[in-house]
Amino acid sequence: MSLMAIEDLNIFQYERNDIIANAQLDNILSAEELKRADAFISEDDKQWFKACRVTLRKQLANALTCEPQAINFQYNVDKKPFLAIKHRSLIQFNLSHTKDRLLIALHGYKAVGVDIEKIQNKDHLSLAKRFFHDDEVKIFFSLSEAAQTLAFYRLWVIKESIAKAKGIGLFQVMQKISVQGFANSNDIIVPEIPNAKIELLRVPNLYCAAICLLSD
Repeated sequence: MSLMAIEDLNIFQYERNDIIANAQLDNILSAEELKRADAFISEDDKQWFKACRVTLRKQLANALTCEPQAINFQYNVDKKPFLAIKHRSLIQFNLSHTKDRLLIALHGYKAVGVDIEKIQNKDHLSLAKRFFHDDEVKIFFSLSEAAQTLAFYRLWVIKESIAKAKGIGLFQVMQKISVQGFANSNDIIVPEIPNAKIELLRVPNLYCAAICLLSD
């Protein structure tokens, strides 16, 4: 299903049951993708990885009007996937998945990053102190315990989407940027990255997701 389609941006969201059958179409995957799938110990995880990659290829092929198996991927040093030179100027993409949901984002020309996480009960304040910027930790201390949980995941998916859009490792942004508005606003501002447009996405309860677009 299409979650959003505005200004050359398309976001697709899938539940596991909607696409798991795509794993049977693994003949369209590359040798590298099949090798990555085989590295999973759990058969369920292996099939889910294949289903996600087949679904990504189908969406890209639809946008590029080519066959899914004709798409070639390359990766930068931080493992961000991008299209090989033949199609690179035509579309930017990113994907993220939990164990039961998949998000795919496509944009005609802007670098894009997307992340989805399933909300779980953890010691979010301790994790925030360990991973987040000091200014963000101060905000956490001002929140109720219940509010800390949602704020933690909002901030995590925002930073993950930024890292993926920039094509860098997550821990290169964790404590080096300070996100404003993450706790109780949809107006997300990152002063250190003025060309970033960030939005929290509407996803089912118990999930949190964000997208980042980078302008030139």
